[in-house]
Amino acid sequence: MANINEGVSNICASVQASSAHTSSASSVPSIADYMKMMKEGGVKEKTALYFTATQIGMKPEVREVFMLIETNEGKLDWLERAHEAEMRKH
Repeated sequence: MANINEGVSNICASVQASSAHTSSASSVPSIADYMKMMKEGGVKEKTALYFTATQIGMKPEVREVFMLIETNEGKLDWLERAHEAEMRKH
């Protein structure tokens, strides 16, 4: 279980490091765009997953990784795993 949390952290760190060299701030979706993609991906309001997704979505590197996942199913799976990792922290 800790491996998932480490994996998410490593992905974010890797994206952040490569972003410093290859991308601009314009490649990061706005919070509004991220929330629209969340809903399109199947995240329902008034759920624990929705709350966690909005909290982690405050980080630009999380929004960028989320945007790069190609399918709605993949986005939902990734958010569910991130939610599980957050729940294990508490």
